[in-house]
Amino acid sequence: MEFKVFVESKFGKRIKILQNDNGNEFFSKQFKDLMWNMESNIKHQTSTPYTPQQNGVFEHFNRTIVESAHSMIHQRGINVKYWAEAINTIVYLKARSPHKAISSMTLKESWSKKKPKVSHLNFFGNTCYALKPSQTKTKLERKSTKYMFVGCSANSKAY
Repeated sequence: MEFKVFVESKFGKRIKILQNDNGNEFFSKQFKDLMWNMESNIKHQTSTPYTPQQNGVFEHFNRTIVESAHSMIHQRGINVKYWAEAINTIVYLKARSPHKAISSMTLKESWSKKKPKVSHLNFFGNTCYALKPSQTKTKLERKSTKYMFVGCSANSKAY
């Protein structure tokens, strides 16, 4: 119920239908309690097991994300241990990119009715520097620490 309450209070929108591929992760006790609770009124639809064809749009979207992350990692010569960050970055970018199915609006814009800002974006795998707070360093110590850009934070304005 927490997710439902979050979506309704933050966005003023109601979840009507949740569709998934009949995977085991969607049949835990917690998930069942959420979905089959009579108060939720959320319709839960599943496809027939072992038929990805029934989830064509999702399967295509998922494949696009995975292949894009694969390309980003290998083109930049980044260790594959950063695959989750690459996936998160692709999803972050997709939500902020125009989509022809919704009149060239972004997914984020169609949901929030606000055009997303993209001026903060950087290239995945770029070298970046984080400024050290003056309280944590001596006068002659480096003022910043060298890092690699692996995406934007979902919880703050940080990278």
